[in-house]
Amino acid sequence: MILVYLLVFTCIGLLSYYLIFSCLSIPKKEEEEKLEIAAFSIVICAKNERRNLEKNLLAFLSQEGIAFEVIVVDHASSDSSLDFLLQLAKKYPALKVLSLSEEEVAKSSLKGKRLPLMLGIEQAQYDYVVLSDADCKPNSKYYLKAYQRAFYKDTEIVLGYSPYEGKQGLLSAMIQYETFLTAIQYLSLAKVGFPYMGVGRNIAYKKSIFNKEIFFKSNKSEGGDDDLLIAQIANASNTEILLDANSFMWSQPSSSWFSWFHQKKRHYSTAKHYPWDKMLVVGAFGFLNLLFYSLLFVMLLKDFAFIVPISLYLFKQGFFVLFNWNNFKLLKMKHLIKLIIVLDLLYFIIFLLNHGFALLSNNGWRKR
Repeated sequence: MILVYLLVFTCIGLLSYYLIFSCLSIPKKEEEEKLEIAAFSIVICAKNERRNLEKNLLAFLSQEGIAFEVIVVDHASSDSSLDFLLQLAKKYPALKVLSLSEEEVAKSSLKGKRLPLMLGIEQAQYDYVVLSDADCKPNSKYYLKAYQRAFYKDTEIVLGYSPYEGKQGLLSAMIQYETFLTAIQYLSLAKVGFPYMGVGRNIAYKKSIFNKEIFFKSNKSEGGDDDLLIAQIANASNTEILLDANSFMWSQPSSSWFSWFHQKKRHYSTAKHYPWDKMLVVGAFGFLNLLFYSLLFVMLLKDFAFIVPISLYLFKQGFFVLFNWNNFKLLKMKHLIKLIIVLDLLYFIIFLLNHGFALLSNNGWRKR
């Protein structure tokens, strides 16, 4: 009987989250006064990223319809990134190149990419800053125009969406599914007034909310500069989300399971630094899923007919797809629906293993 009660509790909890996720695709009522933003500063931190800068930087420099500058902070690269950037800056006046030496990095107590990020924001000439990475490419030449329309009178933070490009194979599908799950959580919770994180590949801020104290207060782990900054400064009144397709920021997925596991371990390692209320709300979704699968496993070991846990598993996936049908379409991930039966179970097995290891370790900003 306890098993049944736990299962009912778990299903109610999961359905509650699914209901919140379904709010993501509901259009925002245009009741608030929008700001007239004249220009943006795009800040990109890069360490040994010459290949990605060659591939993606022109897409940032080719924006239309609004004034902008692109600030690239070279984070003590040992490749020829700085030479490439300085040559490109001669052709593109909108490109501003900043450089940190190994000595400057060594002297700073700031972890991860906080030092180059702080430098880039300090040097930004415009009042609104968009952050991204060297291995990313905006979906459109009207990327900044989409952000221009996302700021309202009291908005200081706009959270964007950054999917990974699809490739053949299970790894690519798993990365896209994990990104989709993460996106519907942080975007829908922000929409209902509980922002807790953003992705540094696609996010915008009002420059005035930053100061050195904020960077040092979030300086608790090598990674998590975006998560922990948002956890400090975001609230229901100053945060908006942006889901205009022009604003999507595409990235290349990891090429191996090992590199993806390492990346996820670094991301998960920041969870223990969240404020307790945000840790509770965010962690509860993962916990409920793990509890659900644990209960199904116990049912398989007991005297339940095999059809019972299998039916419950299929019902779970069916309700998830039903509540998120519009989200799959909105976030350009509808192709994952046909794989959901495999992806969901596999993801939460990986989640359990990786999250456990991550909470016991600290991992730095990736270095190419």
